[in-house]
Amino acid sequence: MMMPTMQTAQAILSNLASQHNSLFTTTFVVAETHALLLARLSQNSATRFLRELEQSSTTLLHPEVDDLA
Repeated sequence: MMMPTMQTAQAILSNLASQHNSLFTTTFVVAETHALLLARLSQNSATRFLRELEQSSTTLLHPEVDDLA
């Protein structure tokens, strides 16, 4: 199976937005993405990710203790 390219990911995101779909993520995904950006790119990239997420319409979900099992 081929990994999607950035161009493919951007097209998918654009398509979702044009259909007025909502995007959801969890605090765990955000933390992992932030850590990966810090480790592989830079603090500026990680900070930009957080700022853009904050400005987006993405709904941030906070898992409950029962979700961790």
